[in-house]
Amino acid sequence: TAGDVVTKVMLALINGNSAVILFFVLSGFVLRLSLERSVGSPGVVVANFIVRRLCRLYPAMFFCMACFLVLAIFYQQMGWPGFPAPNLADPLLNALLFKISWHGPSGTIQAEILAVPFILAAFFIGRFFGAFAVLTCVVYSVFAFGNPEMVLWAPNLHSWLSAFMVGML
Repeated sequence: TAGDVVTKVMLALINGNSAVILFFVLSGFVLRLSLERSVGSPGVVVANFIVRRLCRLYPAMFFCMACFLVLAIFYQQMGWPGFPAPNLADPLLNALLFKISWHGPSGTIQAEILAVPFILAAFFIGRFFGAFAVLTCVVYSVFAFGNPEMVLWAPNLHSWLSAFMVGML
């Protein structure tokens, strides 16, 4: 029916993956603006940017994984299914973004961290060679879609790098 078609179109346009892609586009744009306001030598700009990204993302990850661990312990105590068996190693590895096994949405934060070198490269390429060079970064990221080796096999980054690069443009 027409209602089914409208529903399918809306679900295709407005879903979790679309929201993540939009977030990454906005993130690329905001991070470029932040880098443009940075002062100092390129080394200082890079160091400050990396420290700020880590300080912004990791505390939230550790808090989230601590809450998730408390919920897992509570669920286990109540005998309820739905959470992984509580242990300290899995949430710690998840919080450090080394192994996304406890909390799937953490993969988006992992992508934020893994995109940092590409964001910095696009920024400096754009600074020295202009917007056309950033457009080249967008094209590169589109080719990376089907070639994870182009992003050094960083988990899921080949799928999301183009969103960051469009935001950088």
